[in-house]
Amino acid sequence: VTGHGLGGVVALHAAAMAGWVTGVATWDCLWSYLSLAGAERYPWPADAFLPGILKYYDLPELAGSLSCPVRILNPIAGNGDRLGDKELLRWTAGASAGVRALNCDADAMAREIRNLARSGRARDYGANEN
Repeated sequence: VTGHGLGGVVALHAAAMAGWVTGVATWDCLWSYLSLAGAERYPWPADAFLPGILKYYDLPELAGSLSCPVRILNPIAGNGDRLGDKELLRWTAGASAGVRALNCDADAMAREIRNLARSGRARDYGANEN
């Protein structure tokens, strides 16, 4: 399952609800509801706000709870800024093994998504072929 922008938030939730998803990739996606709640100004539409959601989880925790590999590419804070590499490194140090968050160019993004899709197909069919 893939998603861009707020579609990435939908992709994470869909994967959590479906249970059969073999991988999730998001790009230019909202990184955290907490960062959105703390932003003085934000480019996200009203649809991004889910009242009371932080009582239960935030998006990084949702990504970490999934049983499939997750790639969060070029995550965006609530204020619209791309997360810095230091912040990503700090978060990924404590993330589950299947979650990888990084800033990358378009070519690296395509490779990450392609590799994620290939790993899902191999797991689905029990194949180890390229």
